[in-house]
Amino acid sequence: MKGMERILVIDDDVELCQLVGEYLRAEGFTTECVHDGESGLKKATMGEYVLAVLDVMLPGINGFEVLRRIRASSRLPVLLLTARGEDVDRIVGLEIGADVYLSKPFDPRELVARSRAVLRRTHGEGSGSPAAPGVVTFFFFFFYMWFWMAVFVFLVVACLLARGFRQRSWTCEALRTTVIRVAVGV
Repeated sequence: MKGMERILVIDDDVELCQLVGEYLRAEGFTTECVHDGESGLKKATMGEYVLAVLDVMLPGINGFEVLRRIRASSRLPVLLLTARGEDVDRIVGLEIGADVYLSKPFDPRELVARSRAVLRRTHGEGSGSPAAPGVVTFFFFFFYMWFWMAVFVFLVVACLLARGFRQRSWTCEALRTTVIRVAVGV
C-alpha cells in the first residue's frame, strides 16, 4: 500500500460507519464517513479516495442514484454495502457499476478482504484508471508480435508454395525480398 489510502464510507447508520472505519483503519486505511447521498456524491467525485463503500438506502439521493452519478464522471471503485440483499438488487447494483456487493449483516473481515481485492485490481488509483498500464502494454505488445510472426510464417509458406520448393534460384535474399514486397504491398 502506498501511504495511507483514503476510503469514503457513505452510510446513514452512524454506528456502522464507526465499525467499518475501525476495521479499515486497523488495516492501514484512512476513512471518512458521510451520512447522506448528496454529500457522499460530492466527496466521491472529488478524486481524493481510492474506494467508496456505499449504502443503497440513504436519505435524499438513494445509493443506486449516487452510484449512477459517480459512474457518469468517475471510475472510482465502489463497494455496495446494504441491507437490500435480494438477487434483483444485487444485479441492479452490479449492472449500474458497483465493483462489489455485500449484504448486511456482513463479516467486517470480508469487507476488508473485498476492499483489498478491488484495490489490487485498480492499484489504488482513486480516479479508477486502468490497472497496471505496463501489464496491459506488455500483453498488447506480446499479441502484436505473435500476430506479425504468424503473418511472416504465412508469407514465407505462401512464397515457397508459389515459387516451388525445387527451384534452384531460391535463396535467403530472394525470400527476404519477396516477404518484404508482400508485407509492404509492392
